[in-house]
Amino acid sequence: MTETNLILALQALDEAYVAFKKENEQLDQKIEQCLHAGGPWPTEADYRVWTDAADALRKAGQVHGEEVASSHGG
Repeated sequence: MTETNLILALQALDEAYVAFKKENEQLDQKIEQCLHAGGPWPTEADYRVWTDAADALRKAGQVHGEEVASSHGG
């Protein structure tokens, strides 16, 4: 593929990583509050947001990998 496609795939991967990192930190905070401050357990919705971010990161990584492979003739 073109260099532009590679750059766009890398940007999407970066954005997905930032979003996942944010959701991961928020989920970690909720778990810590539960364990140490007696707060409520994270809800299914809390985990769903994290799972969605993880799935988006995985997909962005696959697209980026495919772009890199196709740029190298693989």
